[in-house]
Amino acid sequence: MKLKSGFITRKVAGREVAVSSDANQCDRFITLNDTAAFLWHLLEAQDLSEEQLVAKLLDEYDVDAATAKEHIAKFVADLKLQDFLA
Repeated sequence: MKLKSGFITRKVAGREVAVSSDANQCDRFITLNDTAAFLWHLLEAQDLSEEQLVAKLLDEYDVDAATAKEHIAKFVADLKLQDFLA
């Protein structure tokens, strides 16, 4: 999976926010914590499966595989719900 193009990220009040760069869709945004921002930037650059995201998360953070899978599944579900994935 990969993110659709046309989103920009900015720091707002210490949190990273991804928002549509299309003025007609400026209501499409998501607030990202540090982990979500890490995953977001991976998906901007690459087409990755959930399993690949889990592996990258395990390499980057001190987290167990079950927790990583659970959080990535929720993050991906949120991205699908908001129609952010290509």
